[in-house]
Amino acid sequence: MIFIDGSGIIQFANQQVCALFGYTHEEIIGQRVEKLMPERFRSRHIAHREHYVGNVRVRPMGAGLELYGLRQNGCEFPIEISLSPIQSRAPVLIAAAIRDVADRKRVEGELMVAREVADRANQGKSRFLATASHDLRQPLQTLALLNGALRRIVRDPDAAEALSQQEQAIGAMSRLLNALLDISKLESGAIKPEPADFTVAALFQELRVEFAGIATNKGLQLEVEACADQVVNGGQEPPDSGVGPRF
Repeated sequence: MIFIDGSGIIQFANQQVCALFGYTHEEIIGQRVEKLMPERFRSRHIAHREHYVGNVRVRPMGAGLELYGLRQNGCEFPIEISLSPIQSRAPVLIAAAIRDVADRKRVEGELMVAREVADRANQGKSRFLATASHDLRQPLQTLALLNGALRRIVRDPDAAEALSQQEQAIGAMSRLLNALLDISKLESGAIKPEPADFTVAALFQELRVEFAGIATNKGLQLEVEACADQVVNGGQEPPDSGVGPRF
């Protein structure tokens, strides 16, 4: 905390100012406040100070600007300053609260770097998925062709049922893979989402077909209660009725 008069002379400085800037109390008192800032800012600050003296009010100093202090050893460090008039009539006396924000700026810089690294990694993932989408789909397409070939030659009912379930599983895997690839395209901006109408009954039926076999293997029976073919829109949130789907 320092007090300066209308001409920019430091009239008071507490002990924290001395510790922050590296001066003794006697070396600060009676000096112009510009002594505590880098030389490249001094002439501009004089104009700002004179303008403030003509319109004193509580406000931050240099809003939107990067402010720096200058220690006795010539080291610069980022600061924030809040100005508050102690007396607005002549002789003007202004209090300036100075905060060292070097640690905060360092953390902000580290967060910015981390965010940029994460963004680059995410973009790289999206580009990879978009480029490799054909190769990722190819094994599933091969499985589907083999399944179709086996179904044409198999006559045993149990084997045919197993192949039918395998076909459903391959279809579910294909839908999941396509959904993941579509998400990557959304993230990369290659496609835009288009809300569409769909029937809830059809969605629940797909879920039943997909998970019934898994439930059976665990000794469970999955049943989906039939519902009307209600059409909903994928771009709108349904009203909260407090009642969820019944299984």
